[in-house]
Amino acid sequence: MKILCVIDSLGSGGAQRQMSYLVSGLKGRGHDVSLFLYHPGEKNFYPELDGQNIPIIRAKRKRPLGFDWSVVRQLRGSLAQGVEGVISFQPTAHIYVLFAKSFVRNIRWIAGERTPRLPTSSLRGVLTRCAYHLCDVIVTNSFYQAELLTQIWGLQKKVYTVWNGFPLFPEAPQTSFISNTLTCVLVVGRVSAEKNGLRLMQALSLFYRRHDWLPDIRWAGRRDTDAVAAAYQQEMDAFLADRPELATHWTWLGEVRDVQRLYAESGVLFMPSLYEGLPNAVCEAMIAGCPVIASDVCDHPRLLGQEERGLLCNPSSVASICGALERFLAMMPEERAEITASARRFAQEHLSLERMARDYETLLCTDSKEEVSCAE
Repeated sequence: MKILCVIDSLGSGGAQRQMSYLVSGLKGRGHDVSLFLYHPGEKNFYPELDGQNIPIIRAKRKRPLGFDWSVVRQLRGSLAQGVEGVISFQPTAHIYVLFAKSFVRNIRWIAGERTPRLPTSSLRGVLTRCAYHLCDVIVTNSFYQAELLTQIWGLQKKVYTVWNGFPLFPEAPQTSFISNTLTCVLVVGRVSAEKNGLRLMQALSLFYRRHDWLPDIRWAGRRDTDAVAAAYQQEMDAFLADRPELATHWTWLGEVRDVQRLYAESGVLFMPSLYEGLPNAVCEAMIAGCPVIASDVCDHPRLLGQEERGLLCNPSSVASICGALERFLAMMPEERAEITASARRFAQEHLSLERMARDYETLLCTDSKEEVSCAE
């Protein structure tokens, strides 16, 4: 099957990582897959795609920012080259496909959604809803978001959930680092308000007051540049500046290509987000054998279970975030080893790249939920 996948870029974001995995997975299943980028100037975090003979079509934009009608024309030309299925990730990609596909018939369209929010009443939100109604299938990467989208009239029978997929390491997870001590806490994600970094800082400050010590904290991820994110980052920076005992243990790593190395070096991944789709970081940590503490929101409880695969906390409570770290430290090494092993087993069954590619392949050919492994 000839498939065109559409996304903004090959940057470091979660959607971009999943798209890179998906095109590789579909290619591995024998499909003729191409990738269309409408913001191709961003740094390429996935050069390995170049070695897989996957054609990458980089749109030549006339406008550096905002919606660009020249992208629609170029995408329409790509779709007209015998494409049988198109997969778009993110609302702007849906809108480009919405306009481009109106001139090209008989192409099955999957709109992939990654953020657990409903479209707003803005023009972009209205066009996104139009795309939802005109596409053949909507695929969310979390059951939480699927429940939100089925609240929109007319979408109940076209929303499916396919969890993120990842290459699975053949080796068993390394648990030799698991002990009664904790030297490094890892956070992976954009520096923005929804990632809840300020409340994590407040929880760590509370932990210091209670125990008179702190582990090292390393945050891997880019700083969002919008006004809301910039203001939030200023609050975080000010909090650190007023608390040298925390600042000396805090490191901003920025964007990191080799995230796997960080999981191997860290005692626990902390994900206190206010909301998430299905976070790559939690899934990758489970695969890598790195223990996880995550907020009790969205699909986190499905991933971690009743704390048999990781610990959960209330992201709105400083005391709960602090308490989760204390509970983790109170666990015996054998208990930590068991939850990481349980997480690894769960990931092998539910988070493989092969499973994700197979489910997308199925949805490009059928509307049967029974044939999609994650559908409920």
